Amino acid sequence: MKDNIGFIDKVKISIYNVGRYKELLKLRFSHALVYSILLSVLVGCILGIMNFASVTTMQNSIKQVMASDEFKFEMKDGILDFKNSPIKREVGRFLVLINTDISLDEVETIRNIVIHKDISISILKDGISYRDNDGVGSLKYSDIPILFDNMNNETILRAASIMGILKYSIFIFTLLYTYLVLLFNSFMLSLVGLVLSKMNNINLNYGDVFKLCIYAMTLPTLINLIYPLGSVSILISGIYLILAMNKIRNEMI
Repeated sequence: MKDNIGFIDKVKISIYNVGRYKELLKLRFSHALVYSILLSVLVGCILGIMNFASVTTMQNSIKQVMASDEFKFEMKDGILDFKNSPIKREVGRFLVLINTDISLDEVETIRNIVIHKDISISILKDGISYRDNDGVGSLKYSDIPILFDNMNNETILRAASIMGILKYSIFIFTLLYTYLVLLFNSFMLSLVGLVLSKMNNINLNYGDVFKLCIYAMTLPTLINLIYPLGSVSILISGIYLILAMNKIRNEMI
């Protein structure tokens, strides 16, 4: 066996060649640790770029809308005033209505407009009314702590500029979060792995079990790129761990 196995080869072995986990087991613990870092950086960077792009798109959309004359507004002491009210936008079965000429107490006057949609949001003078298949509800601006008593388009544009800093923070956070989740799941799985090791009379030390768990986490970590698995990650990696230990046990017989 080679003294080292390349990153790509480790990924391939981890995903579809469980019989070669014994080769990974013979590598030093530091190799598994470096592998976990590289895998986390790969996945974290891709997720970070996706999040970065999403925030950038949102930021640009907010700037475009708030810079247009159509959506000029001002809020003073919890009372909203859109200069071009009313404004209506529809997308399929979803409707957004801006009408700051009426208050929440008068919401029934627009019922004939919103009733035909599955989901509707009405932005009114003193609050927001929303309607969906589950019913209706409302929320006053004065009850929303993140809203300022006095704000306008310039306030939102300044907040959108701050998002430029936020998206870099999100990128870094995504990297760290991906790595910490991989390590945490590997740790949780290793506790089960120790029990399996004893039950199968393999008697691996904790370091070796933890190494196997890191490699077993490869497929769930990659799947998280397209679909967040949550706790299912441990279930999938657990299957890999069981198969790997069975292979190791059979070779010991």
